[in-house]
Amino acid sequence: MNGLTVAGLPRLLALWAEAVGIEPVLAIARTFGGRRLYLPEVPKPDHPLAELIGIEAMATLCARFGRRRYDIPSVRTYLRWADARRLKEEGLSHAEISAALGVNLRQVSTLLAGRPPPRSG
Repeated sequence: MNGLTVAGLPRLLALWAEAVGIEPVLAIARTFGGRRLYLPEVPKPDHPLAELIGIEAMATLCARFGRRRYDIPSVRTYLRWADARRLKEEGLSHAEISAALGVNLRQVSTLLAGRPPPRSG
């Protein structure tokens, strides 16, 4: 799974990642970061979250964290780091990663150097 861990995620997203995995949580952060999201007690298939991560993952989140509104942290730096690692795993060159992410080559090297950025939020 491209070495991604919960290490750079804010506490809420780290808890959710422990429940459903990091990939669904990264999808949540990309889609809902900086916004408020309500987790109902009972998931419905037409809920935007169910459409994004699947009804089973949503049901797991609802069972543990439902009946509450959450401010989803924006984790742009972590997402950029995760995307750089994913693109490298897919075989893209540093130049191609630079173009895909809209960052310079030095930033690509920094993003691929190792650890995720420090926690925020």
